[in-house]
Amino acid sequence: TGVLCFIVFIFEVLLYIRLCNSSAITLAQVYIPVWILTVIYILNGIVCKSQHLLQSLVWVLLFAVMLLSVIRVDYQLTGIVPASFIIALIIAILVIVTGVLIYVVYGHQIGYFLLTESQLTAGVLYSISSMLAIVVVAIMGGALHLPEIIQLDLFMITIFLAPFVVALAGLGAYFVTRDEFDRLLRYGGQSSNTPMRLRLEANGWNSVVGNGVAQIPM
Repeated sequence: TGVLCFIVFIFEVLLYIRLCNSSAITLAQVYIPVWILTVIYILNGIVCKSQHLLQSLVWVLLFAVMLLSVIRVDYQLTGIVPASFIIALIIAILVIVTGVLIYVVYGHQIGYFLLTESQLTAGVLYSISSMLAIVVVAIMGGALHLPEIIQLDLFMITIFLAPFVVALAGLGAYFVTRDEFDRLLRYGGQSSNTPMRLRLEANGWNSVVGNGVAQIPM
């Protein structure tokens, strides 16, 4: 989690430099931390098979979004890569994420999953945040148009919804983090092997040589 947050922070710094001075850095350079992250997770899903197919699909779609946006912005190939296609890929990612979150929350309601109160609250907040994010992206991409009889300023709606989406996602992350920290203090940690040598088997990679253990929350 710490490495992931650091990568996101570096991406935000590069994005800020790009927004302040578009000639100082290209969009491809802004994406460098995210390039590394997506390639690692795509290879992890293909080689190690340690994540679900939908998770790997999300990373592939994210890689495609970045690649197409670089082609469109850095190389000025707007005719080859329309903005609507990039917006559609982003919406597809958000739809997959929303569907998975709703599936988990609904699975808890019918007894298929067993979530703590904080996890359930975070799941609901994440679901609302991702659904509103779809609306924001659709408005910003021009994919959502209201009938003429409805007189609303979509720009003002976007200004209101965008920070609301971030706030809901951040609040959900707070509930999950607080729950993990409380369980770590209450029950302690459990041993997790640190692999040093792997062997490829039919079901994926298996650790054959380890180097001690690490304590993670139960």
